[in-house]
Amino acid sequence: MRLDPPLSLALALALGLAAQPAAGGLTCPPGWENATSACDQTECTAPMGGGLIRVDRYASVAGTTLEEAFASLEKAVGADGTPLHELESESPVEVAGLPGLKRVYTGSARGVDLRITMVLTRDAGKDILLRAIWTIENDGLLSLLIAPSIEGWDPRETD
Repeated sequence: MRLDPPLSLALALALGLAAQPAAGGLTCPPGWENATSACDQTECTAPMGGGLIRVDRYASVAGTTLEEAFASLEKAVGADGTPLHELESESPVEVAGLPGLKRVYTGSARGVDLRITMVLTRDAGKDILLRAIWTIENDGLLSLLIAPSIEGWDPRETD
């Protein structure tokens, strides 16, 4: 029996797989793989490659606003292959008590339409960027799986 990715994810939820704590204050959705690196990076990857959540930490530049830092990081994220083609929305957010900025984009890569949510906050001299990328084809299910990871993220936790 072969299950397509949305059905596989739904089945994983129905079987009660627990969310997986990862480093960086991030909790991976149920059934997702998590990995950390020595470069202050945490990543959760969906089964079958349908989504990704990644947290990166960068040294803050003194005197820059979150908006200015976000503009700079957008260029870096775009240069590493994240397709930030169209900004859909931007809003101020609170991330575990810290001020933050959230931007939602659409893009496409290799013929696949994607939704990208990025949240930037600042703590202890670091700009901390969470980016979540998932296929629009499975938007309904993946957005439900990813939302608790974004909403429950505490960037002050580093291990």
